[in-house]
Amino acid sequence: MVRTSATAALACALTLAVGACSAGPAEPSEDDRPDALATWSAQDAEGGDGAVLVGTLELAGGCLVVRTEVPLEADPSQPMEVTPVFPWPEVEWDGQTLRVQGMSVTVGERIELGGGLGSVPLREDERVEIPENCPAEQFFYVGA
Repeated sequence: MVRTSATAALACALTLAVGACSAGPAEPSEDDRPDALATWSAQDAEGGDGAVLVGTLELAGGCLVVRTEVPLEADPSQPMEVTPVFPWPEVEWDGQTLRVQGMSVTVGERIELGGGLGSVPLREDERVEIPENCPAEQFFYVGA
């Protein structure tokens, strides 16, 4: 009788362990979105990635931006700071390294992203999440 109970307990424990392992990692939730990133919901993606944004990946005021060689029209002496809006949950950010579109780039390195340029994001659009501390002059919607 003791052997049967022990066998049943072991079988139950193995079932739980196998079930937990086979479930795999949980899908990222909306609460998992990094604070430093502007993101858009990639579940209902539209558009393409025909434009290219090239520059240096930087953290400016707590927001991830791309600084390009192209100057802003308002102040030609300053490089253009673009806020990339990344597809969520296809982007990963650990505070120093960005993983998106099959590449891994660290702050301070050159980055090249496919997507489309936008001048005014729809902050009211529930699919777009743009932190208040992100520069609002120019946005680039990164393709999924």
